[in-house]
Amino acid sequence: MSLHSLRELNMATVSTPIRVRYSEVDSMKWANHGAYARWFEVGRAELMRKQGLTYKALEEMGYYLPITEMHCKYLKPIIYDDYIQVATTPSAVKKASMRFEYELSKDGTVMARGYTSHVCLDENARIVRIPEPMLRILL
Repeated sequence: MSLHSLRELNMATVSTPIRVRYSEVDSMKWANHGAYARWFEVGRAELMRKQGLTYKALEEMGYYLPITEMHCKYLKPIIYDDYIQVATTPSAVKKASMRFEYELSKDGTVMARGYTSHVCLDENARIVRIPEPMLRILL
């Protein structure tokens, strides 16, 4: 399968609201960099759930999606008790890998952008083709 740009295919973005918790901030009350990875995960899991496939169901089928690469561009600080939106969009799919893009915003202002790349593994940690139920979500 060649690389697909899912934005060209009009793949819907799923937006997930998150309230920044005290445990996610540092002593300045700014979100710690590790919180962004967790918010990306929440966005990705909610995208899958809203498209009809949970991570739990995918794992019960014997497939796993470990992250192979992650990037985040911090544009403005996110602070304690902010109410943010995590917009998640699948952006590319290959035979055994995929990428999700994220945009974190507050009151319509983009606070951060990032992406995660994933590979599809079977229960023996071998790289395998993305299963059909997952492809239906991505394409």
